[in-house]
Amino acid sequence: MDESGLFFKTSADKSFYIKGEKCGGGKKSKERITISPCANLLGEKEELVVIGKSARPRAFGSLNISDLPVIYKNSRKAWMTTEIFTHWLMSFNEKMKQQNRHVLLFLDNAPAHPTKQFSNVKLQFLPANTTSVLQLLDQGVIQAVKLRYRKAQFRYMMTEMEADVSKTGSELMKQVHILNAIHWIAEARKEVNPSTITKCFHKAGFSPSNDLTADEEIDIPEELNTLSLTIVGVNFAELPTIDADINICDTEEVDWSKSATDLLINSSVKEDENSEEEDEAEREENCERITLQEAFSGFNKCRNFFQQRCNLTALQYMSAVEGELLKMRCQQQQKAITDFFKKA
Repeated sequence: MDESGLFFKTSADKSFYIKGEKCGGGKKSKERITISPCANLLGEKEELVVIGKSARPRAFGSLNISDLPVIYKNSRKAWMTTEIFTHWLMSFNEKMKQQNRHVLLFLDNAPAHPTKQFSNVKLQFLPANTTSVLQLLDQGVIQAVKLRYRKAQFRYMMTEMEADVSKTGSELMKQVHILNAIHWIAEARKEVNPSTITKCFHKAGFSPSNDLTADEEIDIPEELNTLSLTIVGVNFAELPTIDADINICDTEEVDWSKSATDLLINSSVKEDENSEEEDEAEREENCERITLQEAFSGFNKCRNFFQQRCNLTALQYMSAVEGELLKMRCQQQQKAITDFFKKA
C-alpha cells in the first residue's frame, strides 16, 4: 500500500503548481486529494482509498458516501492520518480473516502508519530513504493510474470545448469538482492491467523476471498533449510528476504502544480541535445541479448516437442507465395517500 497526492484540477496559472514544494494547507491544498492504492503480486487490487478535506463535499449532493466507487475519507489537510489508516487496517484485517488469508503488507515509515500487528496482516516497513526503489506501487502503478485519470479528465474538457467553442480548457478545469475526480480515479485504477502490477513487484525485486518494464503503453492522442501544454505547461506524459512530492501523511509522531481504540479516539479529538477552520475549498466549490428532465434529455441523445452507429456494447450499458433513470422518476412521482383526497 502507498499514498500519493493528486491535484485534481490543475492549471499553469495556479500558484499551487510548483513541483517539489510542500503542500500543507491553504490555497495549494484546496484542490488536492490523497489516493492510497493497494495491490498484491498477483495483480489483485483492493478498493482505492481517496482522502479529501470535507466530510461531505457539496458535489456529493444527496449521494450516499458508501455508494461511491472508492473508500472516501476526509481530514483537515486531505492527508493520510492515524485514524484513517488504523480504520482501514482493521477493516482489511477483518476481510483477510474472513477469507482465511494471512498477508504481508509493505509500508514506508510515515508517522501515520502504525507499528502494530494484526491477526491476519503483518506489517513490513521499508528501510528509510528506499521508497523510490523498493516501494512496489512507486515502480509504475501510481503513474499508470494518474495518467489514466488525466486522460479521462482531458477528454472531458475536449468534449465540452467541442460542444461550446466559447469554453476554454482553463475555465473547464476550474469547474472540475471532487465527484468528477473520484469517478475518474476509480475508473483509472480499474483499467490498470494486473500484469503491470506484477511487473512492478518484479522491478522491486520480488520474483525476479527478465521483463522489468513496468510502465504501461498508454495511447496519448496529440490533441491531449497540446491541451496539457496549454493548461498545465508540461507534456501529458509528465503529468504524474507535478504532484509527486506533495505532503500526503500526517507528520506528527504517534505513540503506537496505545491500544487501537485509544489511537482512534486521540486522532478524532485532534481532528475535532481543528474543525472550526474555514474550509475555503468547500465554499468555493461549484457543482452544477442537473435536473432529472435534463438527464433524460441527455440520455436519449446519447442512446440515439449509439443506435445510429450500431454500437451494441454501448447500448447494453445504456439499458442499465435507463433503468436507473426510470427508477428515480418513479421515486420522484410517488405520492402520499393524502394526495388523492381533496381538502374540504
